[in-house]
Amino acid sequence: MKGRDVEIAAQVRAGFVACTVYAVTMVAAGAWLWLAPSRGGVAYALGVLCLVVTCVVLHVCGKPIAARTGYDGSMMFFIVWFFALFGVFMPVIGSVLCLVAAVWRLRGKVGGVTLTFGEHGEGGSKHYPAIQLREREGVPLGLTYVVLALGWPLVVFPLIPKELYASAG
Repeated sequence: MKGRDVEIAAQVRAGFVACTVYAVTMVAAGAWLWLAPSRGGVAYALGVLCLVVTCVVLHVCGKPIAARTGYDGSMMFFIVWFFALFGVFMPVIGSVLCLVAAVWRLRGKVGGVTLTFGEHGEGGSKHYPAIQLREREGVPLGLTYVVLALGWPLVVFPLIPKELYASAG
C-alpha cells in the first residue's frame, strides 16, 4: 500500500469507529427520552449532544471520500452535508432522503454532477467526474446516514411538547 492509501484506510477505520459511537449515542439518547418520565433540561441537553455528535461524525466520515476523490469544499458539502441537513431539520422526509443517500454512499458512487454557482448560474459551474470508491471510503458515511435517518427521529420526536401534536388531531 502506498502512503496515501494507508492514510485513507486509517480515515475509513476512524469513520467506522465514529459511526459506531454515533449509533450507540443515538440509541441510548432515544431510549432515555422515550422511557424517562422527565422532559426537562436534561432531555434538551441530550438532543443538543446528539446534534453535536452528528456534526462531528459527518466530518470524520467525509474525510476518506475527500482524500480519495480530491473534490473541493463545494462538492464535499453536497456529498456530506446536503442530505444530512434535510435529515436533521425535516426528520420525516429528510429520513427518506438520508436513506437514499445512504444507498449511494454504500454502493461507493460519488460525483458525476455539475454544480452551478451564483444566482442564475452567473458564478459559473464546475463538473465533478463520477468516481467509484473501491476501498469502502463511502461506507462509514452511508452507515452514518442510516443512523441519522432512523435514530434522529427517535431523539427529536419525544422533545416535542405533547400539547402541540395532541391538539392537531
